[in-house]
Amino acid sequence: MHLAVAVFAVLLACFRGDWGRLRDFLPTIQYLVICNLFYNFITGPNHMWRYESDCLINHTLTDTLHTFVTLPALVLVYLSRFPERRWLAQAGYIAGWVFSFAVVELIFYRIHRLSYHNGWNYGYSIALDILMFCMLRFYSIKPYWTYGLSVVITFLLIVYFRVPVLNNR
Repeated sequence: MHLAVAVFAVLLACFRGDWGRLRDFLPTIQYLVICNLFYNFITGPNHMWRYESDCLINHTLTDTLHTFVTLPALVLVYLSRFPERRWLAQAGYIAGWVFSFAVVELIFYRIHRLSYHNGWNYGYSIALDILMFCMLRFYSIKPYWTYGLSVVITFLLIVYFRVPVLNNR
């Protein structure tokens, strides 16, 4: 299932992504990759959510597929079609992406390809999706501010979820 989603994301990027603007989108894609890698590093074995493997060997390989294939392909499509003018259109666009991610995550959860741990739940995932899509857009406009805000948000999440950053290995 994870591999099928990655293939779908790549095909979507091939047909709906603006490859001519890839150079413009690459810093935002790298930002998301860094955030996802940092999540895995900081939580160590204390993940809040875990990809349960299907045809791939384990969570690490599955997450690597999502980090370096699925998410970059989807960010390319997301940024390629982001409405530039009206804030209401932008809010609707973000809501559509959040809804799509929420549906896919619910399917993954129901078929046991995703599990929640350490107090995490589906509602938190939806909130994180909202945050992620807003931050991706914000990063494409104000990258330095986004990194600063990301540090603050990460710190607050670590405190709120009591992530044992000093004892996680």
